[in-house]
Amino acid sequence: MLMLLLLLTPSMGGHASAESGRVTFNDPTVQLGNAVPVYMSVFKGGRYLNNNVASVDITLNYDPEYLQFITASNGMGNLSTSSTSPGTLRVTDRVNSGTSSFSCELRFNTLKAGTTKISVKSVTVLDRNGSRFSMTSGV
Repeated sequence: MLMLLLLLTPSMGGHASAESGRVTFNDPTVQLGNAVPVYMSVFKGGRYLNNNVASVDITLNYDPEYLQFITASNGMGNLSTSSTSPGTLRVTDRVNSGTSSFSCELRFNTLKAGTTKISVKSVTVLDRNGSRFSMTSGV
């Protein structure tokens, strides 16, 4: 049985705002050839952003030699993904009205044994007034 070690590393520039938060991931156990679920959430102070999130726009980087994106699920109701190049995944979501907390499941196929990572390239989280949450790195 060959295993793939998946390192999830949030790292992105911050945005000025009165509130701050971070993007977090679970630490999945991965077996080569299987689909792996990666759970991504936006938190503040160890908790979801208190149901104050109106929209998210997160760009992730991963090594396409090790991982192949399959699908995303859950979110706030309008979850969408797109890729402009191999190894880049943009995840966007917004609520229809009001605010929510944000978490979603991303599924990847494992393609190759070894060590790889998923990292946050950029993130924008807006509240219902269109104000940005300050986002810092952290797991």
